[in-house]
Amino acid sequence: MKTFQRILVPIDFSQYANKAFEEALMLAKQFKSEVYLLHVVDDIRQCALTIA
Repeated sequence: MKTFQRILVPIDFSQYANKAFEEALMLAKQFKSEVYLLHVVDDIRQCALTIA
């Protein structure tokens, strides 16, 4: 049986990404894996403006 040491989850805060994150957490618990989240921002300046 194949095991997972690390699981990479792309996240954009949508309902689908949240579901993928939940699934990844279940797999991580089962295989004692680490979970890494990846969120990509097109333009960091634009992101900073929306947060401020």
